Amino acid sequence: MKRKYSFLISFILIIGAFFAIPIHTDSYYESKEVIAADYYSEIGDSLTGTTLRKELYDLMMDTHKTYTTYSGLSEAYKTADADPDKPGNVLLCYTGTSREFNGSFSGSINREHVWPNSKGVGKEGPGADAHHLRPCDSQLNSTRGNNDFDEVNTSNYAKENGVVTQNKYSSGAFEPQDSAKGEIARIIFYVGMHYGPDSSYNLTIVDKTGLSSGTQIGKLSTLLKWNNLYPVTAAEIRRNEAVQKIQGNRNPFIDHPEYACKIWGQENENTKVACADNGSSDDTPTTDPKDVVEKDASKLLKTYNAVFSSPITTLNNLSLMGTNGSKISWSSSDTNILSVDNTNGKVTIKQKDKNQTITLTATITYQGETKNVTFDVTIKHNVKFNGAVSNVYKPLGDDSPAQEVNYSYTFGSAASAGKVKLGDLTWNHTKQSSSSYSGWSDTKGFQMGSANNPGGSTFVTSDLADKTIKSISVEASVASNGKTTASIYIGNNLLNSFSPTTTSTKYTYQNTNDYKGDIKIEFKVTQKAAYIKNISIVYLDGKVKEIENTYSSISLQNTSLRFGMTFTKQHIASTLGIDANDVNYSSIELGVIAVKENLLLTYGYENLFILMASNYNSLAIKSPLFAYYENNDSYSVSLLVHNVDIYESYRAICFFTYNNTTYYCNDVVTSYLEIAEKNFEKYTLLKNQAISNGNYNNEYEDILASLESIVL
Repeated sequence: MKRKYSFLISFILIIGAFFAIPIHTDSYYESKEVIAADYYSEIGDSLTGTTLRKELYDLMMDTHKTYTTYSGLSEAYKTADADPDKPGNVLLCYTGTSREFNGSFSGSINREHVWPNSKGVGKEGPGADAHHLRPCDSQLNSTRGNNDFDEVNTSNYAKENGVVTQNKYSSGAFEPQDSAKGEIARIIFYVGMHYGPDSSYNLTIVDKTGLSSGTQIGKLSTLLKWNNLYPVTAAEIRRNEAVQKIQGNRNPFIDHPEYACKIWGQENENTKVACADNGSSDDTPTTDPKDVVEKDASKLLKTYNAVFSSPITTLNNLSLMGTNGSKISWSSSDTNILSVDNTNGKVTIKQKDKNQTITLTATITYQGETKNVTFDVTIKHNVKFNGAVSNVYKPLGDDSPAQEVNYSYTFGSAASAGKVKLGDLTWNHTKQSSSSYSGWSDTKGFQMGSANNPGGSTFVTSDLADKTIKSISVEASVASNGKTTASIYIGNNLLNSFSPTTTSTKYTYQNTNDYKGDIKIEFKVTQKAAYIKNISIVYLDGKVKEIENTYSSISLQNTSLRFGMTFTKQHIASTLGIDANDVNYSSIELGVIAVKENLLLTYGYENLFILMASNYNSLAIKSPLFAYYENNDSYSVSLLVHNVDIYESYRAICFFTYNNTTYYCNDVVTSYLEIAEKNFEKYTLLKNQAISNGNYNNEYEDILASLESIVL
């Protein structure tokens, strides 16, 4: 798409730059409004989700004319990050500290990758974008490392040039001080849009932390919250203007902070909470207890009505503090289904064998004032097929079940860095630090780190990325007084973390969520040494039958509830696994099963098969064959469901039985009338032939009468 700035806007910018007009806060806000109106003129107000993200990405590609270099950022900083009150100084990331900058990165200032270099950025493209990289104190930059952004409960305050700041950090997460939170969120949104899934970089913002590598950063819901809580600052606006003059493009999330919730606000329950009001809030301060309680109750209702508008399967921590300072406690009408820990807001859900609705009550209190708000929460039955099908029901074209394989590798020596072959699998081995000590212990296995040079290892394999992983075990230990955190990932999903002890122990974790992807085993050694002795993985090898997808069903919503199906003789033979000439087709019995749609939904089931597989046979209505038509190579079957409520909707599935074994059929059609017409022609022909031969005994009258009522 082509986007052009108006002549007037360009003229104003050129004249302003020529005369070096000093820019103040008010004039910057005015400039922002004028330029933004033209710059985003082709971005529709109603766009959301991936559509809005792609439109903004196209806008970036059209307007990002000049790509700065990593080394060239020093010149960009001199204007984009200039302190308007102290010429020659720049404002540093996270703290806003003003410090003299001569363009050199050899001192106490360096370039901060807000989206870390190690998470898919590098030093080109996003790694050299002036909207992204910020000048930062070297010590603070180092402390932040490649941690994700999130709120942390810690007393670890980062230092800047030896001075304690309000920026906090913990293992895997970094929380900027309040003055920087909104700015950081909007930088991350910019990078995740411009260099995100629509680009070759595929950088992605996810709702989790502890992502040490890959192309993902978190935590999405926290960043959305910060974007809404902390408005755009004058410094951000100045920077946006300055970088546009250098690169040609703007950061849309500075001009339109609401874009963030429009794009990412519906990802999950947490993001819905963060974006419940699309970033709007009543910022009028109040200390009156009744007003505080009323305002927080109103905000809570808006927030969680959005979350509970549809059935949920999971729910993260609930808010325990109102935005105006009230305290919130939660109670559930049935703690056997959902319970809340009011010390940390953690929610525990125990799903039942059908959908369940409970009442969740929030009690809001502030200085003696109390108000209750209630929510109806439906817990959806989490359908997951993990059991065997009854012998009566056999999938069409059943495959041999996948074989369970046990992979085990016991370390016999120190592992070298790079690609290493550990038994049957190839792993990529990287050290926590290139200088980390590697050694060997006959009793404990491969040694990572030492007393004077701690450091861990990360092992990643793609060999099992397409397999179904059942469990992963790691046998590990640490030296006396050693400190290590070990984590196991499948794809980008954390399976579990543990802290090994001095006793060599096998830690086993089941993949209950059926994660798939690369397997990563990561040891972070912070003190002394750690040892890894064995890696064991249990997985399925071979074609895994997606059983619930082998059957098709059709929706029935008419008074006759008749429908048909067609399948060839060859299809039947393939299903049975025998030659077509050896099948006794006359012994095949055909039928149908139907279940009420609302009954399926009540139990949280999306399709008929899972309901059947879960032994709800008594809920199904079975019907015999109504009529069939046979030609040289196929059977066309018309079926009638009996004893049903004509005002209900049903879901039905066909089956046939052969030698006392039932096979579901997944070639279902709804051309009942066509099949009925063929049957009517067939039985009319048989009747006429019988009459011509003088041996007709009215044997076809009943079926012809039934067919006649349909086709005539």
